[in-house]
Amino acid sequence: MTRRRARAGTAALEFAFAAPVLLMLICTMIEGIWQVMTAAVLDIGVRQASRIGALGNAPSAAPGKVAPTREQAVREVVLHYGGGVIDSARLHIRLVAYAGPQQLRSGTGGVRDSAGTASAMVVYQVDYEQPLLVATALRLRPWGRDSLTHSASTVVRNEPF
Repeated sequence: MTRRRARAGTAALEFAFAAPVLLMLICTMIEGIWQVMTAAVLDIGVRQASRIGALGNAPSAAPGKVAPTREQAVREVVLHYGGGVIDSARLHIRLVAYAGPQQLRSGTGGVRDSAGTASAMVVYQVDYEQPLLVATALRLRPWGRDSLTHSASTVVRNEPF
C-alpha cells in the first residue's frame, strides 16, 4: 500500500467521524434560528395587536383585512406580522380586561375574552405551538416532543375612545 492511498483512507475515516457531529451541529443551529424567529415574530405581533386594541381601531387591523371586532382584529394583526411563520390553527389568544390597575394587581374582576372598554387595563396573552422543523423532517421526537410552546404577553391601558 502506498503512502498516498493511506492518507486518503485516513481522510475518509476522519470525515466519517466528523460528519455526523457537524451535521448535528448544523441541524441544531437551523432549529434554534427557526424557534427564535417564531418567538420574535410572536412578540412583534402581540405588541402591534395590543396597540390596535388599546386605540380601539378594529376595522383596519391588518392591511387588506377588515375585522368586525377588536378581538378578531388582534388575531388578524398577529397573523399578519407572523409573515407565514404563524399558523392560525395553533395560535391561542387570551384577552383579560380589568377595570383599573388595582384589579389587575389583585387579579380579580377580570373579564375574559374581552378587549375592554375605554381606559380599561387589558392583558394580551398569546400562546403558539411551533413544530420542530428539523426533527419533524427527520421524523425524530427529541425529549418526547414534536413542538415547542412560545408565549408572548403584554399589558396595555386602553385609550379613552
